[in-house]
Amino acid sequence: MTTEAFHLNLMKNGEHVSSSPVRLRVVVPMLAFFAAIGMIVWWGSLFTQRLLVQSNQRSLAEENAARNAAESEAKAQNANYLEQSARLRQLDGYAAGVRRLGPALASLAENIPVGIQLLDLTISEPGPQDLRPAHPRLPPLRGPTNTIERQTFAIEGRTAKPLYAGKLKMTLRDPSFAPLAERLTGERSRLDTSAPVRRNETRPTLFHLEYAMPARSFAAPGGEVKPK
Repeated sequence: MTTEAFHLNLMKNGEHVSSSPVRLRVVVPMLAFFAAIGMIVWWGSLFTQRLLVQSNQRSLAEENAARNAAESEAKAQNANYLEQSARLRQLDGYAAGVRRLGPALASLAENIPVGIQLLDLTISEPGPQDLRPAHPRLPPLRGPTNTIERQTFAIEGRTAKPLYAGKLKMTLRDPSFAPLAERLTGERSRLDTSAPVRRNETRPTLFHLEYAMPARSFAAPGGEVKPK
């Protein structure tokens, strides 16, 4: 005789429970809570990192601004140094080009031969300086860069005998007169027809001596004057 067993499920679907000891209605709120905590920690970490980056950025910006200010000041000081150095080289060049003619003129007054009457001593004016740069867009040169100025020294005189004029030329060959008379470039003479003469007297002679003076050099002791 066979016996059959019947299982009747009289529970509703909502009354079914899981066999797991952990309930979803407990786990889900916990997971949500931990997720919220994780998000808070993550955002807090990002915020802290952002604050650190901003602080570092401000520090770098302040340091960069300080270095820029120091660089600008250094550039300004360097430009001022170059400007003053250029001016000093210019002044040194002009100082080197000064003609010291006083001693030579004083020596001429003491050593002029007897029998000569000086009528005129002339030193020609120096020519205009050409300070134009090589290119129109460049600034003008601060000073001449070579021996550009040549002047002449001329003597006008009257003498009873042309021999005295020859003695004057010999006198001017002395090295002490080199600043005045580097070399003789021209001479001429003629009788002075305007001067009254007595009977049996010869007419005086007017003479003209012209000398080239040494070229004026603007080379400073430390070198030539160079533009900036």
